[in-house]
Amino acid sequence: MFSVFFDNIADPDTALIAVYATQKAIRIVPAAASEAVRSDLPPILAGAISFWRRDPAVATAAALCIGAMTESCASNDVPACASGDVLEEMDRVVRFAHDNAVVSAVLKAMAAIAARAAATFAARTRAHVPRLEGSLAVLYRKAIGAEYTQSNTSGVEDDGTLSRLSLPEQETVRHLSLLLHVLR
Repeated sequence: MFSVFFDNIADPDTALIAVYATQKAIRIVPAAASEAVRSDLPPILAGAISFWRRDPAVATAAALCIGAMTESCASNDVPACASGDVLEEMDRVVRFAHDNAVVSAVLKAMAAIAARAAATFAARTRAHVPRLEGSLAVLYRKAIGAEYTQSNTSGVEDDGTLSRLSLPEQETVRHLSLLLHVLR
């Protein structure tokens, strides 16, 4: 069902509508998430994430859709959300995109994958995008102004560092902390 829905979508506006509709369906009917994963939707959404240069809204929606799928699908379907194609596109966004909304959506999707399948996420990241951990550490350092270490992730909240950040920035730092913790 879902792959037919996305076949031959070249227009960014149509892609955006398709991704939002899929995300809404997944949130309304969680069982649709597993069907979407089994219908090879994650690699299709990875293609939509690659729109980040042309149309950041499409990439943002696609990343949020992957996150929603990951949170709602059956646990045995989660590894499909961390395919090499998906991680490679997410890595490109993390390393090269300057649109905070796109980067935040990708980090949220990766955090959803890491939270549900930490070992799979870590193994596939090392196999497909070994530079991702370094890119995440750079983003973390930019966000809070300090190097990431295992010990300072819990201390960030305790020393008031997060309180000086906006709520979206705090969420991004939490996602970065989770991802870096899983990858170390």
